[in-house]
Amino acid sequence: MNIWNITRSTMIQKLSPDEAIDISGHVQAHLSPFHHIFDYFLSRRPISIMAIVIYKLPRQIVVTKNGEQNVHDFVVMNEELKPIMLTLWGTFAVNQGVQLELQLRQGKFPIILAEGLNVNAFQGLSLSTLYNTSIEVDPVGHVAKVLTDWKDKNSELIYKEIVDKTYLDSLLALADPIRQRKTCLSSLETGFEQKPIAWVRGKIRLLKRDGFDYYVGCNYCNKIVHSTEGLQLQCMNCGQTDGITVKRYKVDIEIFDNVGSVRATMFNHEVHRLLLLTSSNIPTCENDGAMLQQTLDNLGLVFALKKNTIFSEQSTKYTVACLCNDVQLDLADSNDGLFRQSLMLGNPTKRRLDFSQLSGDSVDDSQASSPPNDKGKKPKIG
Repeated sequence: MNIWNITRSTMIQKLSPDEAIDISGHVQAHLSPFHHIFDYFLSRRPISIMAIVIYKLPRQIVVTKNGEQNVHDFVVMNEELKPIMLTLWGTFAVNQGVQLELQLRQGKFPIILAEGLNVNAFQGLSLSTLYNTSIEVDPVGHVAKVLTDWKDKNSELIYKEIVDKTYLDSLLALADPIRQRKTCLSSLETGFEQKPIAWVRGKIRLLKRDGFDYYVGCNYCNKIVHSTEGLQLQCMNCGQTDGITVKRYKVDIEIFDNVGSVRATMFNHEVHRLLLLTSSNIPTCENDGAMLQQTLDNLGLVFALKKNTIFSEQSTKYTVACLCNDVQLDLADSNDGLFRQSLMLGNPTKRRLDFSQLSGDSVDDSQASSPPNDKGKKPKIG
């Protein structure tokens, strides 16, 4: 099948009815299931999907070296219930982005056919438009009808994915980390020769136990804000108009196994995930850190590591892209609730961890009720 893209240099000529081309609305592009997205990321190939747009994120702009760029971030998913973020750049943001946002505000979940998307490692895994991407809103055809029927029958599941913010765990949900081939820590560099992410098994040793380092930043784009925590924010980096300043944690750790060790850095979302895995709070003193370390000594984990190329040789080389319990499951369990529960998908944000540097208390939102099955009402997003 051939795909044609119309650009500003394309010549368009009016034809007579006898010369018109008969275009069939039933021809669909080669679409990939969501569980293949991680494979496309590893091979650096563009991907084509049909998906339900379920939510719009607050970012409006990105400040680059070339100035401000228009961006719209949406959360998309299909029947596999593995949401992922889709970023529309430039003209896609101001054209299809506006159209999608309007439908979402009307209580609808529009369907899109997106061809030629890039898969990247922003916020775990995410999709983004390229210069030659094509996006069709509300496409026709058999595949679109099947997905629309599924969407109409499963609005409660869709609302739950929005509330749980499981798109933040897209790498865990899409990569099947337990079954990824693991690299020994002693030969970690070879793991990055062909792939942008290396998977390892190991345990954690905290390099600092008298409290975690943090900075105050935007609650969406993570950029540093020179302010105090808990203030309303109009972010100049992402364009969010109703943001809030929050603590963003950065923890230096050592990952070790029986034959080697490496130093790495964990950031906010994975710090919260680790604390939930250990049922711990943010350490505020040496005793808290020692107790947390005792728990970590008995906890086997699987990590996805990214090589951090911006640091010097004397600094940390690796960043923890995601982590989960090192569990042993039968192959038949790969898509059931047990496997999903073992990864704790959505939990770091479903149970919102609003840690106080003084008290170490957290707020548990895990009992929040799901939104009603009413397409005309918007869910309450925590």
